[in-house]
Amino acid sequence: MSKIKQQIQSELSRQNGILRLFPNFVFRSNRPPGRRMKIHPKDLYCMGLERGGICERWFSSTGKANNGALTVPDEGVSFVAIQDGAEKIPLADAVQSEGERLIGSHLMNKYGGLTSYAKFFDFCTPISQHVHLRQQDAVKVGSSGKSEGYYFPPQLNAITYGFQYSYYGFLQGTTRADFIQALENWGKGDFGDNHILELSPAYRIKIGTGWNIPAGIIHAPGAVVTYEVQTCSDASIFMQSILETKTHDRSVLTRFIPADKHYDFEYLADVLDWDANLNTNFKQDHYLEPLPVKPEEEMNAEGYNEKWVVYRNDQFSAKELTVFPGKEVVIRDGGSYGLIMMDGTGTVNGVAVDTPSIIRYGALTSDELFVSFEAAQAGVRIRNHSLTTSMVMLKNFGPENPDSADLGR
Repeated sequence: MSKIKQQIQSELSRQNGILRLFPNFVFRSNRPPGRRMKIHPKDLYCMGLERGGICERWFSSTGKANNGALTVPDEGVSFVAIQDGAEKIPLADAVQSEGERLIGSHLMNKYGGLTSYAKFFDFCTPISQHVHLRQQDAVKVGSSGKSEGYYFPPQLNAITYGFQYSYYGFLQGTTRADFIQALENWGKGDFGDNHILELSPAYRIKIGTGWNIPAGIIHAPGAVVTYEVQTCSDASIFMQSILETKTHDRSVLTRFIPADKHYDFEYLADVLDWDANLNTNFKQDHYLEPLPVKPEEEMNAEGYNEKWVVYRNDQFSAKELTVFPGKEVVIRDGGSYGLIMMDGTGTVNGVAVDTPSIIRYGALTSDELFVSFEAAQAGVRIRNHSLTTSMVMLKNFGPENPDSADLGR
């Protein structure tokens, strides 16, 4: 038996099917951080200004961030804390060693590991108009397709920087010729603006709700902290030449496009899902209001409330669980999940959890867990230690979750 297998078995036994994870922060150099993820001010640019600030935190991730030559080693990779942080092991290695216990035999046999993860992204400006490749286009550049689901958590969004709008899809009547004209005008329009954002409708962001954005849909998220559940890919094609006062080099458009297609505008148009982008019922089909997992009166009587916040996607889903002050509940789920605390303090299957007010880069916290398949199905006992504050957590699930299969269809 390998050392990693022994260590993971020991942690699962010691912590009743739960693994504690180190915080997993990702730097970005193309936009300034929003400073709402509780990072200590001294650590915000701890890798230097050229590398950029801490703008994202990834949860239960087995993939790596792609920041080109500036990528920090193991950036984007979640690590399991062994013996309360005395050692750490990549979550990907843990899954490979004990996959059946951690994610279940079906997912392990079919996918060979985790295929999705969650994250916070936090910028003080909107994000430029961009698209994520569908699988058929991603494989051409050695990447994977990327679909996303969003939830806007109230706990981190007291400040929204005055831009509480996101752009999704195209305005009715937009043509391929309009889109190609915008790409051809890269850097040629007013002040370098190719005006591609004018082709899309804006939707006001409602905190406490979300959106489902499959691969191939053009979008420009607003300046709010977003809990994003997504497939394992960090490939983005940015199509907006200037954001506010910041100009973008054209390489952000072609970075994940085959070299012989960089100026093939028909090819660039084909990476979009035109039917989805021009859907006349776009909001109806993609907007997500939280859905209670069962009648709220029944849950309230039992001391908790749980809602689906990301759904309508077979590849991932997410819930928000609230345990009322002083209550203890047992929650069963159909699959394993990553867990991040949003408020409160207590225990999860006897493992102490809390919600830090400030986090140092590289330090272990008690706010992030991975709940194994066997524990989730058996039922996880959650106890809120506070008599005044609710215990709130977000839970992200992988593909084929039987509990979310028909939600919002």
